[in-house]
Amino acid sequence: ADNPALRRAAECRYRAAHPERGRAKDRRKTARRKQRDPNADLTMEQGMALLQAARGRCLYCAKIMEPSEVTFDHIQSNKNGGSFTFTNIMPACRTCNSAKGAKTITQWLAPATVAAFRKRYTRWLIRAERILQ
Repeated sequence: ADNPALRRAAECRYRAAHPERGRAKDRRKTARRKQRDPNADLTMEQGMALLQAARGRCLYCAKIMEPSEVTFDHIQSNKNGGSFTFTNIMPACRTCNSAKGAKTITQWLAPATVAAFRKRYTRWLIRAERILQ
């Protein structure tokens, strides 16, 4: 199937028909990430605290996220030496996370919005730390 839309649709149908295969693939992906990043120490409790502190909003665009849209973005990307740790992960919608890619926050955001983001980020980080205490 050379058509990307048809290929994607076929993959979605296959995953829906074989959810156990999808879970196995996700476990393999997690194992590979842990092997690449031995410093990865983000626990499920910390991840939930990060999400709760964001109050269901993307920290980049401030949009309220549906559960299916939630992703965890690396502040410093893996490509640039960042790891999967509490201090390097933040919740972002799928759209913003994909658009940012491996760029730094200041490279990706428009200069006029960096100050507003930093203010939002600081408030979020304080809330996350309080939740975990």
